[in-house]
Amino acid sequence: MGETEHGIIVRGARLLATLAPFADEQTVYPGTPLPKGTPPEYALALTVRMDAPGLIFLCRDSAVQPGADPFDAPFSTRFDEQDAYCIFDDVEVPRENVWIDGHIGVYNSVMMPSSWWPNIMQQTTIRALTKLEFAYGLTTRMAAIVNDVSDRTQEMLSYVEATRSALIAAEERCSAWPG
Repeated sequence: MGETEHGIIVRGARLLATLAPFADEQTVYPGTPLPKGTPPEYALALTVRMDAPGLIFLCRDSAVQPGADPFDAPFSTRFDEQDAYCIFDDVEVPRENVWIDGHIGVYNSVMMPSSWWPNIMQQTTIRALTKLEFAYGLTTRMAAIVNDVSDRTQEMLSYVEATRSALIAAEERCSAWPG
């Protein structure tokens, strides 16, 4: 959007998943390559403090209400994650916290298989596995209670094992990339 003596001014929005209101900083990084013709100002990667002036969060309602009875809300009182929509209303980001500023080629290269992409996918897979293990435990009990042994249910329950296997294989066969 613009520049100051100490950094850049960012205006726009970004979805932030998982525990947004409890973080100290957020990292905005490439998710997918930008298509041809995208203005360069969309090619940004940065870290910003959550209390930066002009940074606004629209959080989904927490599933946990103060004083909620775990009997009435058994899952949300124990496992709530709060996602947020972040609005950058002319937020100044210090230059030392900006990694990519307008370089579409660099931006698009970040999520290549030989770049940072495998690392962020491992973190995402670990998060997904944690959630899948919870869902697996819950749905296994539900299927047993209603005596559901259908092929479709068994297929759905196998996702946790596929995810766990992918993570184990990635860790056992990892390699360092030069540079």
